[in-house]
This record gives sequence, structure tokens and C-alpha cells, in this order.
Amino acid sequence: MAHALSFALEAALVRWLAACAGQPVWQWLGVLPPAAAVPTAFSLPIMAPGAVADFLREQDAARFQLLKIKVNQAEGLDLLREVSRALPGHALLVDGNEAWPDADSVLRFLEETAAVPGLHLKLLEQPLPAALADDYRYLRPRSSVPLIADESVTDAADFAEITQQFHGVNVKLMKAGGFRRGIDLLHRTRAHGLLPMLGCMVETSVGIAAALEISALADVLDLDGFLIIKDEPFGLVQEQAGLLRRV
Repeated sequence: MAHALSFALEAALVRWLAACAGQPVWQWLGVLPPAAAVPTAFSLPIMAPGAVADFLREQDAARFQLLKIKVNQAEGLDLLREVSRALPGHALLVDGNEAWPDADSVLRFLEETAAVPGLHLKLLEQPLPAALADDYRYLRPRSSVPLIADESVTDAADFAEITQQFHGVNVKLMKAGGFRRGIDLLHRTRAHGLLPMLGCMVETSVGIAAALEISALADVLDLDGFLIIKDEPFGLVQEQAGLLRRV
């Protein structure tokens, strides 16, 4: 909560200072300009496997280049089977939400997913609790897909350790506490040869619009948090064909 409040206050101040300087926010922050439209991942919540096909159809999820599937250990594989049946070959990011107890169980899961027809698992995010550093160090060189840190990185990170555990980092401005820390984390992620990803919480388009200002720093964007808010009040970002645009 404190980090989210810090981000909100800093974002408001930065927007005001940029306006006073007659500059867009990205320029005032000293980062590369964002593209006019950027692709975002689209998240599927944990649900009963039998509900997946209808959900994908109702949400027209195929328009997104990357689908983020939140899974638990018990039904994760069945959920992925249903997604691959509905959208064979579609790129998937599996969000483990720290659901697995050890590295060996994750490796078994990856072996099982490799045998599912039509399943294209592209990234695996935080499958183990952040405290299991030894398991992550064991898992990293053995994983068949890149491992992305989420809960293991908040407003700070020991990158000497992160590089031993993960292949990439999901940076969220709400968790980082502001633009400055978020930008620093993204720069350090890339400097250490890791995949920089820019994510979000469930946020209004105010938060997503802020993230888009620094989106050129990331290789993967997961900024769909505003799409699940009913009657989102601000309308600062629009999504069309899986692409986000500032309004």
C-alpha cells in the first residue's frame, strides 16, 4: 500500500513538472519515447478448466499476442490443456503465483506441459515462493522456458542474486514505488542480461498511462489491469486489437 501511494504521489508530481517544462512525461524522465501503440498481454484468472473455452471466446482473447494464465498447482496443467485446445500455438505466459513447493515439482510441470499438443509456453513467472532462493538457483539452468521474477523484486533487488535465479524481471510501478525506482530496476534488469518486463496491478487507466510513458524500456508488457475494471472512469488508455494507445 505504501509503495502504491508513493507511486501515485510521484506520478502526479512528475506529470505536473513535465507540463511546466512543456515536455511529455517520457522526455522529462529522460527515457526513450513510447511507441504510438504497444501490445499487452491479457490475463486469464484462475478458473475451472471447463470454463476456459467460453471465457476466451467471450473476451475475444485471441486478439492479444500473449496470454497470461494464472494457475495453481492442482489444476494448472488442465487449465493449459483447455487453452491450447481453444487457441493452439498461442504464446502463453504462465503466472505461477508462488504455487509450487520446490524446484523438482516445477520441472515435472514443465515436462508435462511439453507433452501437451499445441501448447506454446513462452514464459514462466514466479513459480516458487520468493524465499526459496536455493530452489530457484537449481531451477534456472534446468528450466525449458525463461523464468520471470515478480514477488522476488519489489522496490529493490540484489541483481547478483536475481541473475542466479531468473531470466527476467517483471517490474511494476505500484510495487517499485514510483518512476525513479521503476526505471532504475528496468535499466538494471537489461544491464544484467535479463529480460525486462513491465507489469501492473489491477489499476485504472491513470496507472496504465503512466506505465506506458516508460514502456520503451521493456521487452514484454503486461498492462491490462484497467480492462477488468467495470466502468473505468478515466479513459486515458484505449485497447484495440490487443494494442494499447494513450488517448
